Amino acid sequence: MVLIVVGALLLVVALAFAACGGGGNGDDALIGVWTDEQGLMEYEFTSDGALVVRFMGEEDQTTYSAEDGRLMFPDPDTGDQSEIQYRVEGDKLIMTFDGEEGILIRRK
Repeated sequence: MVLIVVGALLLVVALAFAACGGGGNGDDALIGVWTDEQGLMEYEFTSDGALVVRFMGEEDQTTYSAEDGRLMFPDPDTGDQSEIQYRVEGDKLIMTFDGEEGILIRRK
């Protein structure tokens, strides 16, 4: 359930800010391609601060930054920075959203 909420949140952010440029991200552990446990959504964090989200043949891009266990991105409604707590443990990206954890698995 949490993974769906986090995935939907990131998808909404990506759709709202399609084709935005990036800045530095601050955490090399995030760089790479991550998927949800069902393999339905794919998230690619690039070293230049771009986040590419792929779902059902569609691809959209937004920006992100990461620092001190916080993943930050523009809020699709206000443009203000939104924030999710995260940690990388081996090949798992664990994000905390409203006190619940969602897990992405490193693909590349």
